Amino acid sequence: MDALKYFGELYGCKMPADGTSGQKDIVEDEMSNKVENSDGVHMDSIPKRWYSRMPRTLAELITMMDGDRINKRRMKATSTYHSNEWCNIITSATDTDVHVIYFKYLRHKIEIENATTLKEDVKKSHHCCYEAGATIRAIQNDLWPCTERKSPNGKVLLNQTGCVDLSIGGTIATAAHGNGLDKPIIADMVRSFRLITVQSNCIKQYQLEPCNGITNKEEFSNKFPEVELVQEDKYFYAALVNIGTMGIAYSYILEIQDAFYLKENRTMMSWNDAKGQLKDLFKNEGKTLHSFELFVCPYPPIKMDRDLHDQIQVVICKLEESDGPPKGTRPNLHFVQPEWIRPAFTNACEKNPEIIPLMICLMMNATTCKDVVMSACEALDPLSGLAVSGQVDVSECAMEVLSSDDMITKINYVIEMYQNIKTRNKNQLATTPFAVRFSKKSDAYMAMQYNRPSMMIISNILKDTPLADATLKKFRDSLFDKYKGRPHWGMKQEMDKGKLEKLYGKQTVNKFKDALKKFDPKGFCSNQFTETVFDHGKTEHEPCICQ
Repeated sequence: MDALKYFGELYGCKMPADGTSGQKDIVEDEMSNKVENSDGVHMDSIPKRWYSRMPRTLAELITMMDGDRINKRRMKATSTYHSNEWCNIITSATDTDVHVIYFKYLRHKIEIENATTLKEDVKKSHHCCYEAGATIRAIQNDLWPCTERKSPNGKVLLNQTGCVDLSIGGTIATAAHGNGLDKPIIADMVRSFRLITVQSNCIKQYQLEPCNGITNKEEFSNKFPEVELVQEDKYFYAALVNIGTMGIAYSYILEIQDAFYLKENRTMMSWNDAKGQLKDLFKNEGKTLHSFELFVCPYPPIKMDRDLHDQIQVVICKLEESDGPPKGTRPNLHFVQPEWIRPAFTNACEKNPEIIPLMICLMMNATTCKDVVMSACEALDPLSGLAVSGQVDVSECAMEVLSSDDMITKINYVIEMYQNIKTRNKNQLATTPFAVRFSKKSDAYMAMQYNRPSMMIISNILKDTPLADATLKKFRDSLFDKYKGRPHWGMKQEMDKGKLEKLYGKQTVNKFKDALKKFDPKGFCSNQFTETVFDHGKTEHEPCICQ
């Protein structure tokens, strides 16, 4: 059984089960099909009121939305029900005044010619189109089937999230990301998308693109007279990361690339030793190096009388380009059962907090590997820390990163923060390492990576860990105050109007609000969250909408 599965328990992620090496391709393919067909979600875990709100076609979606409009009901869409925390921004806190449309069946591939009309210089082979409910895993498996990954005869997305059972609709709307200093976030792979909006007297469809869009406007208007093509940056970049507002995104056209392999090395070392390597990795990314990320235990495993940074342990995960074919496997771990991990850690916090650092470091060490060659789809699935199945509480903050020294300074600050918390209360601990990932700057107005190359620090704490909420709030507040850290929209955060303007700038916020007024003038896609943060929905619709 894969050691990363156990490490994934710390991060709340469900990993595909590994079989023997001879069965691996079959097992992976079965897992992909299972997730594509069922989300890994049992129907009895889904609210019963959703059962009648599962459209199977675009026409059914429009009819359902129009029914909500006529009955003056607010609405939102969800795609996979994969993370309870991500659902918090889909509905209001009470979960009774917003009617959810579940995209369980809207997850298919759409032929490009059925979605848009490309300009002559745009290559169809470099793009794909999927309904918003399609998961990252299903798309990657469709572009490059698991059973065919021994040869690079396929396509892949430009990047992928660390947790691949999330839908493209959810990942794009919240600015979820992959990893790489020169790699785009998921939203920045989008070249065009269909937004279904609710106007005061009708449902209106838009196809949104930036000003240099891929679509021939005249041909599109002739072929799709019922859809308005808008090729304007101000609307595209506002509605792209829309945090579940403005309307319901039905489909996305994504840029893709030829399939490729990556060689992974995961090495554990002291934080002092890691600093020198990180400077070289920072300079080399985008050349032979595809990307790197860190997992940091902020406490020394065994306290010794020497420099703290010589005791702090980190794992550097380095991905380099490879010609393939696949070779080796990630490490195996046989003596720990996954269901033991969370209770073991949370109980130790209360009774024996001094052993927590050692437990974390042992789990980190179990993930190390050398020269393992994998398909890009497998290699880019490194457990980035998304909350799944209620196993962890998680917060994430994105900060500008200008150099390797800047990166190291910010990591030092987070280590110091966790040390200070532990000094004040020995039982108040993080029960997983924090992860550090990177992305190039984004043009999407509400992306946490907007207008600055970013490093994302992800802090996960196992459910039932003492004072977990207080620890994560300290994490968010500290990075906001010190480095203008922008929180992930789909994770634990308490954004308000004042913080929003400080983090994104008043002009950028106003651009987003202008798009809100255009695409959702009556507040049919508003909720308590949008009312609080964007002043949208409180006055735009009649009071009876939320009754």
